[in-house]
Amino acid sequence: MNKLAKIIEGLSTHELELIHKDLKEGNIERLIAQRRTQLTRSQSSICPVCGQNNTKGARLILEFGPHDLRQKATFDAPDCLHYFVNNNIQRHAPQD
Repeated sequence: MNKLAKIIEGLSTHELELIHKDLKEGNIERLIAQRRTQLTRSQSSICPVCGQNNTKGARLILEFGPHDLRQKATFDAPDCLHYFVNNNIQRHAPQD
């Protein structure tokens, strides 16, 4: 709470009124919930191929699926991404 207290101390009266209004309307609660969701998603991704937790290091992210139903998969190494594409995406691709 110390960090938040320092931020509040540095605000002007006008800025405090705007924040108070956002607090009453529930905007701050929504912002906090969105940020928590972002942090949770970015911290807890598991490779769908090998099952490794992808919390550290470089990650490869693949978005796939139709535009109205996008899915995201996060891989820990290029070989996992390659395996996933060859065994899932290409197999279900439309044939010409």
